Amino acid sequence: MDQVILLIRNPRWAIPSFHALRHELNYASTWESSFLRIGFVYTDRPAVNIWQEWRDANFEIEIDKWVEYIDFWMQGE
Repeated sequence: MDQVILLIRNPRWAIPSFHALRHELNYASTWESSFLRIGFVYTDRPAVNIWQEWRDANFEIEIDKWVEYIDFWMQGE
């Protein structure tokens, strides 16, 4: 195929959702530790203050990852 349609979620909604998932997985850094927490997925949401702390510490990193993802697919190679 020489064309692709890239459909991405608005980061306004995707980043909070990503954080909720990270919270449910207890911020696991390995596949094994995240797999042990799979039963907690879609069962809990972090407190607002936890979200705000994470957001403030990680916002620039997450937006940069978003930009890299879009740039990768827009290279046209």
